[in-house]
Amino acid sequence: MDLLFLDKDFNVQKIIDSFKNFAWNRKYFEPGNFSIETSLIEYLGIRDSGCEYLYCNNFKETAKLETMRYDSSGVNLTVIQTGRFLENDLSDRAITTTYKFSGTSEQIARDIVSKFCINCKHPLFGGKLQLGNYKGLGQKRTYQNTGGDVKTVLYDLLKLDGLSFSIDYNYELDTLTFNVWSGLDRTEAQTENSYATFCKGFENIQNDKYSKDETHYKNFVFVAGEGTGSGRTIVEIDKTVEGEERKELYVDARDLQSDENTTEDEYREMLFERGLEKLQENNKVEIAEFDIDPDANLKCGIDYDLGDLVTYKNEDLDLYIDNRIVEISSVFDGEKESTEVAFGDDYNIRKVMS
Repeated sequence: MDLLFLDKDFNVQKIIDSFKNFAWNRKYFEPGNFSIETSLIEYLGIRDSGCEYLYCNNFKETAKLETMRYDSSGVNLTVIQTGRFLENDLSDRAITTTYKFSGTSEQIARDIVSKFCINCKHPLFGGKLQLGNYKGLGQKRTYQNTGGDVKTVLYDLLKLDGLSFSIDYNYELDTLTFNVWSGLDRTEAQTENSYATFCKGFENIQNDKYSKDETHYKNFVFVAGEGTGSGRTIVEIDKTVEGEERKELYVDARDLQSDENTTEDEYREMLFERGLEKLQENNKVEIAEFDIDPDANLKCGIDYDLGDLVTYKNEDLDLYIDNRIVEISSVFDGEKESTEVAFGDDYNIRKVMS
């Protein structure tokens, strides 16, 4: 596996094919990250060549070099470098004006990137970034924001529809493209794609861990917008299920303001979207983590991938859980390669096994 180190203009400056340890952590609802441990000589070659980015054709993502740590305590001098994927660079652009737009989640995300990252005074990546093809993803909504950073705004917005975004670097064409995307549904409830079910019984996982946390769970929200006293606009969202205790949340959304072009329905829709975001932040959290058996029946990139909806089966707890693969970590330690999967993000039990 060759690792290509690029300068600020994405020109190749250094190629290495040997390292002590290399980890590539792909994530769906946040930027991924990497770490690499090399000899001091290799590091100096990378540093002195003015390298800022890391590209590897084994993976879809490209990373930015951010930190280094020198260690002389062992037998050999080593340096560990870390960084995050290009999606994180969108945190360097802020929504400095009151932004409002109606459309699908993908349309809103594309418009935000166009206005604040591409067609702006200081475009990201030296003006190299462009929009990819529109796919028609996400529900239609009315959205408003002021003061957020673009990265966080996009992840929060797209997560409402189970979507994510990527900054895709094409090495051959030397292009950077913004895309909104979604993983495939590989659960047993659908018929379009092959199934991906992980369980001990299928002998495709090892060392699985499961946790559920209801500490901050809320299922009913009051979203208070503009106005005062009895004239204040308040939207209520009820997500309780039958037999469940009501857990209320109050959200002050006076930062969302209407104007002469905003209808009452559009304004209430903006408050509704803010309420959904806050409920999502206060959902039950369910996480399953496990190591993939390298000789298993399911292969990463073929039978499942980051963002896919898959099924986790825990025989000990008598649970079936349909949820999304939110993280895949690939670790290369000498000649050994291992893959770890983080499955699930919010609470989504399908059924108890019978």
